[in-house]
Amino acid sequence: MQTEIVPTPRHDDANADPAPRASGVRATWLYTLGSIVFCVLVMHAMVLVFLVAGTASGAGGLQWLVLALMVVSTVTVLRFCWFLERGLGSGLPGPRELVVLFVPPVVLWVVSLAEPRLVLLTAFPLWSAVNVVAALLSARVRWMMLLGGGLAVVAHPVIHSILHPGLLVENLPVEPARLVSLTLYTVMLPLMVLGSLWWWQVVVRLDESRRLAGDLAVAQERLRFAADLHDIQGHHLQVIALKAELAERLLETDPATAKANIHETRLLARTALEETRSLVQGYRQVGLAEELANAADVLDAAGIDCRLHADATAVGTEQEHLLGLVVREATTNILRHSHANQASINLSRDGQDVVLEICNDGLDRTSVPGPGARSATPAPAGSVTGTGLTGLRTRLAGAGGILRARVLNDRFVLRAVLPAASHGGAG
Repeated sequence: MQTEIVPTPRHDDANADPAPRASGVRATWLYTLGSIVFCVLVMHAMVLVFLVAGTASGAGGLQWLVLALMVVSTVTVLRFCWFLERGLGSGLPGPRELVVLFVPPVVLWVVSLAEPRLVLLTAFPLWSAVNVVAALLSARVRWMMLLGGGLAVVAHPVIHSILHPGLLVENLPVEPARLVSLTLYTVMLPLMVLGSLWWWQVVVRLDESRRLAGDLAVAQERLRFAADLHDIQGHHLQVIALKAELAERLLETDPATAKANIHETRLLARTALEETRSLVQGYRQVGLAEELANAADVLDAAGIDCRLHADATAVGTEQEHLLGLVVREATTNILRHSHANQASINLSRDGQDVVLEICNDGLDRTSVPGPGARSATPAPAGSVTGTGLTGLRTRLAGAGGILRARVLNDRFVLRAVLPAASHGGAG
């Protein structure tokens, strides 16, 4: 958590329409997928270039079939890469996807054995397919499948040399130096795929931990509220029970004392009711400064970098409880309805007004409905969505204040403005 003086921005553009962007976790997956697709595509492109060069020197029907199978194999492997988002050892998709993936490279592996000039290259697509499937298997089965795929790659030139004796070296479709680089690239493929998915799995687990930390912070706040409520009600109810029992015993022998006890019981019940109301409305013991510090600590515990700038002289006692409610609601919304990495809380004076502004990034587009039902469009600037914010807006309006929520520069901004001297009760 960083506590520093941050100038309060003025958001006067009510029609700002920020461009949507992916969340950090989603962007990480796109980067991971892009690296895997890039490596597979480069390897297949190298093989395809060598095959085209060999075909150009003496094109035949079988060679054109091999080229077509090579292109189809490349497309199916790249398509299957999207299943890797499930993570390491997450299990295989349906049998249809596996058939679509393996049939082209297997047919290519078999068909190319009949062509003397295509040895050593046409086994690589099968190796790519084995790698992307192995990543979804359990660790033990994964290494067995990689071993089997490696043996299939090595067996291809061996079987070819048996079918075409003496033609293996004579008919190499690529120079030995380039073949060595392609082989090294192929050997590194499983390390790249598994390493990238391991990193993606770490990111997913960190995001899950962050979500759990946010839920835990909300649960702890509820427990604190429950403990305060128990302290109030437990004490008063115990005394009320004792007074009522004493009054019941004295009702016949000492009516005057019994009447006094009944009167005290009524006063205790009224006191308990008033203190419970005060607790629910945020009056009891917790001031705005503590509320702001608690919000910053909770956000920090959830892995959100929170910048807090609060002018302690800006707020009078009449505004504290209303702004405290805004802080609580905003903190809960950030934890439960966003993927925020950064947040800021600014409390200051603006002329005769007290201004509280809470901003966060990491918008969850599905939880910021626009006008109309269930739209994934972000809320327009100046609009307040959600029952919690709507209730707060009504409460602040009763005190002569304003509550506005908007999306500005891809950040959610909640701005509460109250007059320095309150004009009404909080309700």
